[in-house]
Amino acid sequence: MKMDISPGWRRIMKPRFTKQESRILIPVFTLWIVVSAVGLIQTDPPAIAADAHMILQPIEIPTEKLLPGLDVRIIEKFFRNINEMPEEAAFSKARPIRKLAYRYEGGTTMFDTDRSLAIGMSIRGYLHIEEPGSYEFQARSNDGIRVKIADKVIIEDPDVHSDRLSSIARCDIPKAGYLPMHLLYFQRKGAACLELYWKRPKAAAFEIVPETAFWRGKEP
Repeated sequence: MKMDISPGWRRIMKPRFTKQESRILIPVFTLWIVVSAVGLIQTDPPAIAADAHMILQPIEIPTEKLLPGLDVRIIEKFFRNINEMPEEAAFSKARPIRKLAYRYEGGTTMFDTDRSLAIGMSIRGYLHIEEPGSYEFQARSNDGIRVKIADKVIIEDPDVHSDRLSSIARCDIPKAGYLPMHLLYFQRKGAACLELYWKRPKAAAFEIVPETAFWRGKEP
């Protein structure tokens, strides 16, 4: 049976683009669909470890040259990413801290300073390793954090976010000794969290790195 199509329907069904235009527009439209679909399924990305597995080499330091805790320098500024933080010379010296186990819900000052928001911290010292073997490290932070041990970035979660755990950094430490450590952290506003965990060789679970593991050099 022959179908009778009215002039009105012919106008609707008539192609609106030339063949040349169609060859250009179809790939563009397809790409738009793919990008849109990816955007719909994206979620807040987890914090990442810079490397899946690495070797950390401790150094030997005479104990008489060390003091308990970690050296801290601070800067008062709003940051959105660790990469926005300036060179350490722009920071001011603050009181040492004993360990990395801190949570702040607002309403008072934080990190033993007079600040309640907009703070950046550069934390340096040594991580004492008593038992060689395979270790796992993980941080919980709010906001951005970068952990470098033995000149290797093992944890990176650099942007503004609520409390969350980083990815796990798996590290082989072949001997006992002291690992140089540098941690960058910032808190923009609201709540704050800065915690470092490890899972020691043969341990069943993660635990907060104890304060007995953190040391700093004596000032000359």
